[in-house]
Amino acid sequence: MFGKYRAVVSLVKADAPAETTASEPKEPTDWIALATEAGKRLVVGIVITSAAIIGLKTMSHIVIDRLESEKYKN
Repeated sequence: MFGKYRAVVSLVKADAPAETTASEPKEPTDWIALATEAGKRLVVGIVITSAAIIGLKTMSHIVIDRLESEKYKN
């Protein structure tokens, strides 16, 4: 039943590029720089989210105040 799928997988594996060999030097990963960049993006995301929440709360208070003032006018 799955014979044709196994053949396709074996073809895909045969055409896949080989991993880096031992003779090719592997680039060193600067984990500190990556973590710093991720931290910066996280802080920016938190700041933007906080500003959006504060803005929504402020707008909801404005709308509630206007609705209450309209209710008491009538």
